[in-house]
Amino acid sequence: MTTAFEFLEREERRIALPVSSAIAALAASVLAFSVLAWMSVYSKRLESEYTAAAIAIESDSKQFLELASGMLPPEARINELEAAIQKHNLAIGGVFSVWTRLFNTIEASLPAGAIITAVENPFTGKAVFAAEDRFFRFRIAVTDPDHANAFYLKLSENHALENLNFVPKGEIKFQNKTAFSIEIEFKFNDAV
Repeated sequence: MTTAFEFLEREERRIALPVSSAIAALAASVLAFSVLAWMSVYSKRLESEYTAAAIAIESDSKQFLELASGMLPPEARINELEAAIQKHNLAIGGVFSVWTRLFNTIEASLPAGAIITAVENPFTGKAVFAAEDRFFRFRIAVTDPDHANAFYLKLSENHALENLNFVPKGEIKFQNKTAFSIEIEFKFNDAV
């Protein structure tokens, strides 16, 4: 079996591309090369602009830091001011500054979610204190007995709380939530 292609003359069997196709391929190649060259030049220009902007920002930040550090008062003045503030706070708080230390001590030991529900004078059962009082009773609500145990361990390690009496009171409803109530009684040694 033969095909008609076999009987064609040799020149007729050759596949010829028109000249316009060759010109179009050449033009597409030149265009692709031009676009790639332009993208390379453009990216280098963007990179140099970015570098210049980064250098300018760094220079500005150094200037702002120098300006800000120049605005700070001398350290001696800061120390004088701190001493004056401390003196002023003691003049205002006087002997009552023990309350700040007391509540900071209790707060440092409180577990997450615990709240103080009452503070009383253990001798009167009322929330009335004289400046020289150092005996306190706190009622505290914690989320569960495990938090109560952790709270007791922290309190017992604190040397400022002398004669610590820790009494679990059971479950209570507080602010529409179930909590575990604890009563602590102690003498606060503010000299520690």
